[in-house]
Amino acid sequence: MIVLSVGMPRAGSGWHYNVIHDLMATTGCADARDIREKYRLHKILTEVNCNIGVLSARRLAMVTIPALTGNTFVIKAHAGPSSASHFLEAVGLLKVTYIYRDPRDVVVSHVFYVTDMEAQRAHHSYYQALPNFDARLTVSILGRPDAGIEFPNIAERFAPYLGWLDSPDTLAIPFEDLIENRAAAL
Repeated sequence: MIVLSVGMPRAGSGWHYNVIHDLMATTGCADARDIREKYRLHKILTEVNCNIGVLSARRLAMVTIPALTGNTFVIKAHAGPSSASHFLEAVGLLKVTYIYRDPRDVVVSHVFYVTDMEAQRAHHSYYQALPNFDARLTVSILGRPDAGIEFPNIAERFAPYLGWLDSPDTLAIPFEDLIENRAAAL
């Protein structure tokens, strides 16, 4: 079985992944990094947290192979649900745990993150992975006083992530609950 730790960007999704991964490891589940090595999934499961990226049928089919051989492991994504993920959920090969945050707090977190120039340089790939999250916001923060802070189409940007809340089988955890009471949230 595949456990998908999915979340909004800037909602503690890396932390959430590591908690879920470590809890699953204590029950004897496989380490996703070992799965990545054994099944040569480096192009599909990237970064330290085995991020699958988009939940396309092709990518999910590739990570389903180790699950079909009896492995249970945790992978991460910043993506909305897809028809392929819904199918794998329906047949019992995918369980989803989703961390989400008030979109206004995500935007504020993003503003603070962008203003840290060293973090921006160190995580350049993060910004490439989220093209046009809000280019005008980035420009105005980085010193163009003529570019006001605008949040165009903010609802459209968060709609894919909120799609996980429509699934009755998704274990949804609000970021705020994880911060306030970790034991109860998990």
